[in-house]
Amino acid sequence: MNDIIDFINTNRDRYVDELKAYLAIPSISALPQHAADVRRCAEWTADEMRRVGLDTVPDPVTLDDLRDSVRAYFDRLAGYSALELAAVASPVGDEVRHATMAHRLRRLSRFADAVQPPLPKADRDRLTRLLAVLTTSASLRMWRDHLGASEEQAADDIVWVMRASIASSRTPRTGWCRRLRRRSPTMPA
Repeated sequence: MNDIIDFINTNRDRYVDELKAYLAIPSISALPQHAADVRRCAEWTADEMRRVGLDTVPDPVTLDDLRDSVRAYFDRLAGYSALELAAVASPVGDEVRHATMAHRLRRLSRFADAVQPPLPKADRDRLTRLLAVLTTSASLRMWRDHLGASEEQAADDIVWVMRASIASSRTPRTGWCRRLRRRSPTMPA
């Protein structure tokens, strides 16, 4: 315990300087004139989270990797304090998600790109977007808090959806789908 206290005391000035830099950003999300500042605050937060290693869940490439990643996401979510959960749900949290989405999609696209035999680009992109939605903290909280699912059940569900999506992209879109489209004007072509 003394080592931790010594480390904190040794780095105190740096921590205070970092906090001052963060608090100096006028990120009052309710004021439209601060929209750019809110984005800058979100980018600063995302950069800091990456710098200190909070973005350490490995990129899934196989379905087994995906299952392990979902478990790791659950573990990380379970470790959040009430304050961290509130921050994730805040307007700045939305800005962080927006600022980091391109990076997240690039990471998740590695899974879709690794599917063999390769899928058409449009299907790989669709699979990547679906995976991004299924692995958000909000989706994981839904599985845990509202559906009462364990991390194993959530991981199995997500892997099942990915298998079904991959199989669906390999199935010719004929037969019953064509008949269903003729009957239902709201079903996309």
